[in-house]
Amino acid sequence: MTILDNEILLYQLTDEIDRSIATAQAFLDYKRGDMTFDRFVMDAMEIASDSPLYHSKFHREFIEAQRSNPLPHNSSGSSLTAICDYDGIFEAVINGGVWPSLTEDELNGLWEFGVDYSTKMFQKLVY
Repeated sequence: MTILDNEILLYQLTDEIDRSIATAQAFLDYKRGDMTFDRFVMDAMEIASDSPLYHSKFHREFIEAQRSNPLPHNSSGSSLTAICDYDGIFEAVINGGVWPSLTEDELNGLWEFGVDYSTKMFQKLVY
């Protein structure tokens, strides 16, 4: 059995990636002028609220901090990069209790699956 046979873990990872992509799209909508910053904050909070990893206070602070981030989308410190931080998503999912039960090969397989999925979803963003 490989890690890719573990549907629950794959769902948790893809679900968190999907949340980050939905938040990133809302951010891009705000940057394009399609919504206010307050609407973006509300949407981002709603998107994240279904996650078992969600912590309202910290998430709101993070989202509101994106208003003053002047870096362009393609830079390593940009808001878009922070919202779609795959390293952080992966760490949060595996630290949800599954880390000790996974072998190094399983972790590598999960990582690669997530990178591929995240990249594919990131490419669907509308700028």
